[in-house]
Parts: sequence; structure tokens; C-alpha cells
Amino acid sequence: AETGAVTLALPQDVQTEAYDYPVELFNERVWRILRNRPDLNAVVAAWTWIRDAQKPMIIAGGGVLYSEATEALQRFVDQSGIPVGETMAGKGSLRYDHPLNLGAVGTTGTSAANLYARDADLIIGIGTRYSDFTTASKTQFQHPNVRFININAAEFDAYKHHALPLVGDARATLEELLMLFESHSYQLDSKVTQEAKQLHDAWEAEVGRIYAIRHAPLPSQGELIGAVNEVGDPQAVMVGAAGSLPGDLHKLWRARHAKQYHLEYGYSCMGYEIAGGLGIKMAEPEREVYVMVGDGSYLMMSQEIVTSVQEGYKLTIVLMDNSGYKSIGSLSRSLGQTGFGTRYVYPENGRLPDDTVQAVVELPVDLAGNARSLGAHVIECDSYDGFVAALAAAKQIDRTTVIHVRNDRYVGVPGYHSWWDVPVAEVS
Repeated sequence: AETGAVTLALPQDVQTEAYDYPVELFNERVWRILRNRPDLNAVVAAWTWIRDAQKPMIIAGGGVLYSEATEALQRFVDQSGIPVGETMAGKGSLRYDHPLNLGAVGTTGTSAANLYARDADLIIGIGTRYSDFTTASKTQFQHPNVRFININAAEFDAYKHHALPLVGDARATLEELLMLFESHSYQLDSKVTQEAKQLHDAWEAEVGRIYAIRHAPLPSQGELIGAVNEVGDPQAVMVGAAGSLPGDLHKLWRARHAKQYHLEYGYSCMGYEIAGGLGIKMAEPEREVYVMVGDGSYLMMSQEIVTSVQEGYKLTIVLMDNSGYKSIGSLSRSLGQTGFGTRYVYPENGRLPDDTVQAVVELPVDLAGNARSLGAHVIECDSYDGFVAALAAAKQIDRTTVIHVRNDRYVGVPGYHSWWDVPVAEVS
């Protein structure tokens, strides 16, 4: 602004405040994880419940990972013979090939976990808040006299489902229960353990079937997940968030270590994937990070590709392009609707066409071109073999690489002996 003969120039970026912090604030400190123990009487009661159960089952939630209880869980399972189902947050609590790991449980669960859970008379929840998906909208556990033991640091979650609450750290609580198991030489009935192992083997065969699908002309999402799992670095971290991928990954991903499966699924946060992958890479730069993202979620927050390139944190981004919103389209069709408004197409006569209309004019969406404009190296493919070659090539590239793969939006992974009470809009 001009004021007489004086011109004031206003700079864009100015440090406006400073503060002198006391040097003590920066002294090195060691933060220790609190290992709170549950009430001793509750532990003894839990032991008697487990001892008397005919068909107990463990539900491993995110608390197993947060409390670093994976080794304690494996010892607990090996000692007792009790099988495990994993929540979305708890996947990776036990290696996928452990014979008593029944895999994902609930709405997005496996046939193994859901069939066993249906008839279980005791559920031992470890670090789980029993989300709507884990309980399949409270239909998963159908034994008429099913009881719950909940190990949880949060008292609120420990009391859910009228449970016997063991309020405490997951690892410390498992270790205390293990002492009781060992002193009493507890083992689940071998027939029940063998049933669980057979369910595990049958599920692994089903995963192998889906991994081996060679759908044409465009590949299916399930076989592409299989390619990342089998061809990718086994020490890598895989991150996802929203759309149809979390359900498919929960069922199909074979987790080889506790940090390999990272799904932000509290609210199915579209757009989390690339930013979340960047944070993971910053925390563990020595690991390969595979970001699995659908085209709909990619549209929400792809710009963090720029930051990854600028700061030198390489991500391998698998961009599944099925020309629309596969998840909500599939959900719509499963409820007898027609997938209205779930494709990237122009309206016709003022209305968006649904999935039953074949003659459509597609929007000129070029996500590969978009990723390239943000600084990523881009590999485009539309076949399984091309995708496998792209994964191999991405390993040799030193900056963020986007593998743009077109896939069939109608070939999905089925549900297995489960249900979800899909919310209905209050106003149509």
C-alpha cells in the first residue's frame, strides 16, 4: 500500500514468534511401555472358563501388535491348541502358515475362521474392540451359550459382550495365562484342534485358487493381490485403506511378519494409502513399501507422490484402475440395486447410467498421466504377466513408482459364511 512517499512491502513467509525452551526439555529420556496386569481372580476365572470350554477360539486384534505380544500369542496357541481368527487391525499377529491361524474373521473373513467361529462356545478376544465387521453385525458367534473373555488395556472394550474382563496389557496377561496352562498341562481336545487345522488347509487351497485365476481380457483384483504377495519383497510392508481392497486383502493377504499388513480401516479412509505409505517409509526406510490403492481412493489424495519424490522416499504404488467405484458398485448390486453412479461415464439425458447400460461414453480420466505429472515413474499394464514384469522392474527403480494396472471391476472375491447389516440411508 502506498502512504505518501512510503511503500510497504509485505513478505509472504515470516517467522513471527520464537521461544526459548529450557534445556531440560531435550534431555534424553527412556519411555517404557506400561505392562499392567489384570486382577488375579479374573485370571484364575479365565483359566477355568478356558479349561471347561469345548470349542474355544482366540480373536487377535490390533492390541496384540501394539503390545508386542506376537511371540506370546504363538506360545499360547502352541501350548493350548486353540485356533486364532484375526481382525483387520490384528492381521499379522500370527504367521499365515501357522496351522492354527484361521485367517480373517467376520464380514471380510475367511471360510475357516467364520465356520469355526459360528460354533465356538468361548471367544477369547485379545486387544480387539469388536467392530461391526469383526462380529459380522453381531451374527458371527452363534453358539447359544457362547461366552467371552476379553483381554484389553481399555476397560470399555474389556467389558463388551458381557465378557469376563481381563483389564491389562495383552502380552503380560498372556504370559500369566501361559503359566497356568503349563502348570496344568492344558491342551484342547485333539479332535477340535484337528478340525481347525483342516479348515486352515482348505482355506489356503482357496487362496491358491484365487491367486491362480487368469481372467481375460483384464485380470481380477484377487490375482493381482496374489502377484504382489508372491513376487514382492517378503520383508516389505503393504498398506491399504478403502474400497474393495481392504476386504480382499483381509481375506487373501498372506502376512509373513507382524508389520507386513497395514490397513487403516477405522473409517475406511479414502486417500490414506499414499500418505500412510510415506509415513511408513519414513519410519522404516530400509523396507520396501507397497501401497495398494484403487482409482477412487487415489483421486482423494494422490498429491503426496510429490512429497515422496522430493524427499527421496521411494514407494511402489499399485494403482488398481477399474474405471469407477468397484466397492460401492458391488455392494449396490449385492443388494439388488444396479450400481448407479459408480462408473466414470458421462450422464445420458441428464442421468448417470447404471451398470446395466453398456453403451456409455467414458470420462477422459488418465490416472497414469496424472501420476507421471506428479513426478512418479509410471509403468502401465493390463494383464497378469505384464503386472508381474512391472513389479520386477519397480524393484530396480530408485524413486516412487506407480504401477497402473487396469483390472476387471466385476470379478470379485466372494464372501464366506458371513453377513453385514449394510446401513441404509435415512432419506432416499
